[in-house]
Amino acid sequence: MNSIKKQKKRWKPFRFFVYDFVKWTGALPVLLWFRMKTYYESPLAKKKTKGRVLICANHFSFLDPVIISAKFWRRRLHMVATKDLFVTKLKKWFFKRILCIEIDKENISIDSYKEIIGKLKDDRAVVIFPEGHINNSEGDGIDPFKSGVILMAMQTNSPIVPAHIIKKEKWWHRQRIVVGEPIVLPTERMNLEDIQKYSDLLRKKEIELLEIYKRGEK
Repeated sequence: MNSIKKQKKRWKPFRFFVYDFVKWTGALPVLLWFRMKTYYESPLAKKKTKGRVLICANHFSFLDPVIISAKFWRRRLHMVATKDLFVTKLKKWFFKRILCIEIDKENISIDSYKEIIGKLKDDRAVVIFPEGHINNSEGDGIDPFKSGVILMAMQTNSPIVPAHIIKKEKWWHRQRIVVGEPIVLPTERMNLEDIQKYSDLLRKKEIELLEIYKRGEK
């Protein structure tokens, strides 16, 4: 009986219609505009992502979700997005249909947390920007990361794929992005100090990816 209910629950033929429609109709403009160039930390970082994964990136522009979607094209991405995008019924309907997960960046609700956990346990790809906001500071600085991403990865045994989006110097320049090796957290229970340590390590990895790009451009 439970298996029948589970099958009925999963059978939604038009579940991703809006997402796929937006994705494919926007494919050509996105490819022409960004002309994406990718740098990799190592050959391991080039491997395709499969199953549950948390994709984490720096955040300096409202276009960052589009850039990440263009890079990880082969996956349907569940994008963690600020609640400010869901202020009307129409916007809420649209952003939910393109697989955005509503979140209060100042105070993550239990429902938002459970939704992210559920997507990961269902072997989905979830994108999160651990800085928690668009970083408007000058230069290449990265603000401290929120530790929630470590908790989510730990609770679902999900690898974390770090990505660093490079700021364009001119609007017509190619968009560049650096992808790092998947980070697999230890399986044993961690205390708050350990969680903060891995959060700091993830931020350090973002800085290292930026250095990889700078070395590649020399």
